[in-house]
Amino acid sequence: MTRHQPSDSEQAGRQGDAARWSYVATAPDQMVAEMWQQILSEESIPSMLAPQDAVSFMGIAPTPVRLLVPREMQARARKALARNLEDSSGPSETDELPEGR
Repeated sequence: MTRHQPSDSEQAGRQGDAARWSYVATAPDQMVAEMWQQILSEESIPSMLAPQDAVSFMGIAPTPVRLLVPREMQARARKALARNLEDSSGPSETDELPEGR
């Protein structure tokens, strides 16, 4: 699986207006987070990963990774993940898919 390369607009969003990104879920590791990111991409929902440690710059983060989307797409992103994860094994008990925040 290839790593998501942020577009210019995503990069600007990170640097210029971080408040526009909202938390959607926490994946248990980077591999799962990238799978969830692909689900959102297929739904035309931009997303960005926020690893919770400094190890991620060295490769795949083995620790939890937060998934962020533009604030106005938060509810749609949660529904897309829930719908798609229902059809598979679904998130484990340690995966977070909160109702609201």
